Amino acid sequence: MAMELLDFPNEILTEIAEWLWEEADLNAFLRTNRRLYNLLDTYLYSHNLHRMELDEIWENNAALVKTADKSGPEATYRKALEAINARDTSRSRKLAERTLYRAMNAGQAYLVKIHLAVDDAFNPEKHPQINKNPFIRSCSQRNTEIFWILAKSPLFDANAEDPGGSTPLMGACGRGHIEPVRFLLEHGANVNAQDDNGFTPLYNAAENGEVEILKLLVAAGNLELNVCTKGGATALWRANYLNKREATLFLAKQPGVNCYIGDRLGYSPIQIAVLNGDIELLEAMVQGGVDINYDPHECGNTIVTFAAAKGCVEALKFFLSVPGAQVNPKPGISCWPLGVAAHQGHARVIEVLLEHPDTIVDATDENGNTPLLITAHLDHEEATEVLLKSDKLDINKKCSRGYTALGAAVEKQNVSMARRLLAVPGIDPELRNDFDHTTLDIAVRLGDVECAKALLECKHVANGSAVRLEDNPYEKAKAEGNTELEALLKPYYDRRVG
Repeated sequence: MAMELLDFPNEILTEIAEWLWEEADLNAFLRTNRRLYNLLDTYLYSHNLHRMELDEIWENNAALVKTADKSGPEATYRKALEAINARDTSRSRKLAERTLYRAMNAGQAYLVKIHLAVDDAFNPEKHPQINKNPFIRSCSQRNTEIFWILAKSPLFDANAEDPGGSTPLMGACGRGHIEPVRFLLEHGANVNAQDDNGFTPLYNAAENGEVEILKLLVAAGNLELNVCTKGGATALWRANYLNKREATLFLAKQPGVNCYIGDRLGYSPIQIAVLNGDIELLEAMVQGGVDINYDPHECGNTIVTFAAAKGCVEALKFFLSVPGAQVNPKPGISCWPLGVAAHQGHARVIEVLLEHPDTIVDATDENGNTPLLITAHLDHEEATEVLLKSDKLDINKKCSRGYTALGAAVEKQNVSMARRLLAVPGIDPELRNDFDHTTLDIAVRLGDVECAKALLECKHVANGSAVRLEDNPYEKAKAEGNTELEALLKPYYDRRVG
């Protein structure tokens, strides 16, 4: 058979090859003898490529692709590339590009070298079908061998971008390749580049906890620390969210880092630290220069207030140890640490705040409500007890409507709170509010027999509003038809007229 084939002219041999589709048949034909091999070798690689162009199913079976995937013979790879260069069609170029990526993905550094040496026509800028620049891809691979090969090739561009805006530095930072990052920075890589999702080299390094790379980025200078992704997250937020401890602490200490930026759905890094009682992180933030009195909406809602509102005692203690911590409300502001602690009934928080020398126990919100009035109104008994222990407390301080804490308790018909306040030395139940009502008047207006009983047990009430000549509470109860209150107040009324 071999001798018979040798008698065929070259044109007939190539015509026979056109009908050979199976790879095994092609190889058998080539192995017939040296003359046929020399004649048809290059032709058959081109023919194999041509078949691929006609049918995409063949694409993954092309010799070039299979070699790249499985670390095949260099000669096969080289011959296939030479065939591609000879054809130079859009489909053949696509195959070459795909094969380069296959070789890179398989970590076949020696094939990448061959590709760069043989495939002179390869230019990623001229082939928009490529979805990732080869050099950018090499930066994010686990092994850096291919990176260094491409870094010394014409493909090297420290600021190349793929269609999604990703750069070599982003990939290297995310993978944790210290030396490639150093190399890229030395060759002018943009340290603040941002892709279409808002990711930056800093964000990628922080996300993966790459502290040494974070140090390189900071040392490069002009680093923007507070860039947000499309989701609103900063590098610090992401590192903290993923519990990348060292990276979080490092970023928190950087001057200029904004600890108050969170994503669109969550808390900020400093708020998370407060909720977790993470004093080490809070110390790092203060070391970095965070302003614990930062009040973005000018409503008093500082991080100190946040800690008090959430009942985070340890975080609050730390903040109060920082010189200049704001603990009292500014004029016209309704939100301050002691006020929110009173609203929430956080007795332990109130204790901590009262231990601070600057805390004003009778500070008021814009409506004149004191912490005691708030706890009395909301029936926070334990918190009220803590406030009553303060020797700086004014038990009779009124709000803007003239109500005292006792008046607020009676207004809420809270007899147990009213009795507790009536037992405080110096309490004056006869003080009138802005409606000219005493506490007994309030109880009668509400038809609250139990509060009225508690008030009448106090001699100031029994000898005061209960027996006054004008607008006597008994007359009000009678007019309302409240027979139980009438019976309760009648003896005092009779004493008045007698």
